[in-house]
Amino acid sequence: MKENKKQRHITTKQILGIFAVVLVVSVVAMAGTAAAKSAYLSANHHTAEFDAWNIYPNGTVAKQDTYILQHSTDPSGIGIDGIPNDAPVLFISSEFSPGIEMVNPLTLEYMGVSSGPSNLAGVDVDDKDDIVYTLLRASNALYIYSWDPVAQNLTQLAMIELPGLGSGYGLALDDSRAFP
Repeated sequence: MKENKKQRHITTKQILGIFAVVLVVSVVAMAGTAAAKSAYLSANHHTAEFDAWNIYPNGTVAKQDTYILQHSTDPSGIGIDGIPNDAPVLFISSEFSPGIEMVNPLTLEYMGVSSGPSNLAGVDVDDKDDIVYTLLRASNALYIYSWDPVAQNLTQLAMIELPGLGSGYGLALDDSRAFP
């Protein structure tokens, strides 16, 4: 009878082992349910088109399609405003076409083009404040635009020369931090 009680007794080490297995299975299950993200690339520079790709959490990719642009003949920078989720917009700069083309990434419909110079490079978006930033390619000129998602209008606010920058081609905005 003592042997049966001893066999039914679970040690702390066994409980921790079971907990570890449950934790690993839970993490794997959560990772498996994550959705693919869309990536938009100006892959063929002189073709007035961009590519859309699915990027999966497991590190694999699948090309969605190639889309023809209405204005940007030589796309060089692409940024996205994903907020709100039901009305996102792609901002696409072009080497030889002035302004920034806007495309709905869900329907891939042309939404218009802003005023501004040609030869703009990288594009990034402050989703919270609806501000679009881009650089004049191979320069120190930062262009700042206001985005009105209701009117779907992009308006140039300013051009600032960045001191000490000789030849910029891309940029990234850190939305996670605010400075006083």
